Amino acid sequence: MKNLLFLVAALGCVAADYSAPAGDRPANAKPEDTVLPGGRLLTPLGKHYMTGSGTFGIAVNDDASVVATADGGPNGFSVTFIRNGTAERVRTKGRVESVGEGPDEDDWKSVFMGLAFGADGELYASEGNSGRVRIVGKKGSAIDTNIGEFKDSYTGDLALDRNRGLLYVLDQANFRVVTIDVRQRKVVASTKVGRVPFAMALSPDRNRLYVTNIGMFEYKFLKGEPIPFPLFGFPSRESKAALGDPNVQESNSLCVLDVSASPRVITFIPTGFPFGRNTHGGSSPSGVAANGESIFVSNGHNDSITVVNAKTLKCERDIPIRLPGLEGYRGVPPIGLTIMGNR
Repeated sequence: MKNLLFLVAALGCVAADYSAPAGDRPANAKPEDTVLPGGRLLTPLGKHYMTGSGTFGIAVNDDASVVATADGGPNGFSVTFIRNGTAERVRTKGRVESVGEGPDEDDWKSVFMGLAFGADGELYASEGNSGRVRIVGKKGSAIDTNIGEFKDSYTGDLALDRNRGLLYVLDQANFRVVTIDVRQRKVVASTKVGRVPFAMALSPDRNRLYVTNIGMFEYKFLKGEPIPFPLFGFPSRESKAALGDPNVQESNSLCVLDVSASPRVITFIPTGFPFGRNTHGGSSPSGVAANGESIFVSNGHNDSITVVNAKTLKCERDIPIRLPGLEGYRGVPPIGLTIMGNR
């Protein structure tokens, strides 16, 4: 009996009470104390500016005098420009309701995550479902990536090489990188990468492009009549024959491209833990940043950062992001990355 009482007392000593930093306070956006939907607190180090709702992309111009955000809803699409201490929203014409023959040149209805400032102050903004890149500025127009065999492009992240005037655009629907000559305003190359490319970054010398692939499978159209139930579950032996291996190199990986001339794929680097018994869903490499020595990839499903040697293109280590006392759980999850100076 004494041993039982001692055990109960010991368990009581190590028990902990965990809660979100905000406690039971609801999500809200206030300049001095914002509560995020996950219960975290956001307190700005400097000034606070209100953008449009659903902000999912951000870009800063060269001299840091202008910041732009891509606001994806739910109450309409917009781009917010923050300059001279004020925030100004440029609204699109609404939501894309359907996919038809293609939008008119000036029919700007949506924005997605991709933003990049040009040397002349123009802003390039991916439109998502239309498959176009909008140019916001004095000579505003749009560049369509739906050319040749591609009719259903979905433009995502952007990376701009200003010296050569090349804009790299992720087409999430077709698993490719589209290269646009911004001086001629036309598509000059299309390069297939991994499954559901999500984020990308250029190397400091602009000779390599790093692309994260968060997808697992490459779905294809099926012929015949549809059925109202799934033929098999996943994971299973039957699903592998139809869907393929969830751990192929194009799945949950970093794609490295040589863009010094015509873009070409050098290699695929798996990051995080592969799909398996304890890692359902894959690692979901969601963000990427690079300097001359290392490439950093955030694994959204693993709560970790993979460090890749930029010269050997080998994984050097994983940096876990854990909450003390809750190491067995996930849910941070890391997405965006940036590198500050040479550190």
